[in-house]
Amino acid sequence: MKAREQKQILYRLEYIDDFLFELHHFSKHISTKEDFLKDRSTQIIVSKQIQDIGEAIRIICKKIRPEIIIEYPKIEWLEIVELRNRIAHESFQIKIDTIYKALVMDIRILEEELPKFKNYVLSQKKGNGS
Repeated sequence: MKAREQKQILYRLEYIDDFLFELHHFSKHISTKEDFLKDRSTQIIVSKQIQDIGEAIRIICKKIRPEIIIEYPKIEWLEIVELRNRIAHESFQIKIDTIYKALVMDIRILEEELPKFKNYVLSQKKGNGS
């Protein structure tokens, strides 16, 4: 991994950490799906944060080799990017259940697995081109 790519990936990972923190902040009062379905403001904020996470992951996916993505199968790389695209371009067609599932399941997995991926990126020697 080239030093510049490593820096860009780490930069995006920091953004994702920030977005995950904000997701917790804005959704901490949501304890059930019914709470989420009743709160349009939280739905909008959560959708935007998921869209931003998806954009950061989209950029990361462009900068790393596909076999590296395969090594982290619990992170649903392509699904997250696809959801980002749907939120950005077809938000009127997304079922709010999809956003809720992403909030309670996919984001939790991302929080667990992203530190492992970040450690991998940090372990790569800067500038070795591998």
